[in-house]
Amino acid sequence: MKIRSLAVGTMLIASSMTTTYAELNIANIAEDNSVSLTLNMDEKRFAVTGGCNTIMGGFEIDQFDEFMASRNLASTLMACSEPLEKMSARINGFLESQPKMVRQDNALYLVGTIAEEAASVYMPVVLDQGQYKDVKAEVYERIFIYVSNEKVPCPSNPEAKCLQIRADKNEAWQPFEGSIEGFSPEDGIAYRLRLKEYNKGAENQRWVYDMAVEQEIVQ
Repeated sequence: MKIRSLAVGTMLIASSMTTTYAELNIANIAEDNSVSLTLNMDEKRFAVTGGCNTIMGGFEIDQFDEFMASRNLASTLMACSEPLEKMSARINGFLESQPKMVRQDNALYLVGTIAEEAASVYMPVVLDQGQYKDVKAEVYERIFIYVSNEKVPCPSNPEAKCLQIRADKNEAWQPFEGSIEGFSPEDGIAYRLRLKEYNKGAENQRWVYDMAVEQEIVQ
């Protein structure tokens, strides 16, 4: 696995799955790198995606760069598998630890602990609106797509499996060979997603998961 180290003061953060701090290996809070926290600095609101449900609330960042989530957090109310339920519990525990905000270049991360876990973990941060210090949010458009419950062979590599997507419910499914950052579909579930589309039409165009508007278990 290729890992790029990011230096933040005395802390080294890996943009992939592990980070090093005080000679200790620190893992991403999610093994599949699917969990991220989105910040709206203008409204002092945040949302965490990648667990069972999206967790939302207010926050403050103190002079020591400690992230303090409000006590009364809200969440979406979708039924999920046991692994995602456990991930949501870990996310809540992580937020309660008042993790520290760190940065390298334009990348932001939270680093903290979870009760009853010995090792620290980190969570990637996406800046949605406003700016944190001199890091500014990227411009994007919101789009909606449907994702099928079934994958199909990829056109360019039939041995690999690709998602099937469509913009309209009445359109035919199309294989999708790209990636949706922060989205980890579960087998047998169909979705309607709200995404953030960055750099539309450019070579570096990318889609980032915002939230699941609908999801349905397909038998």
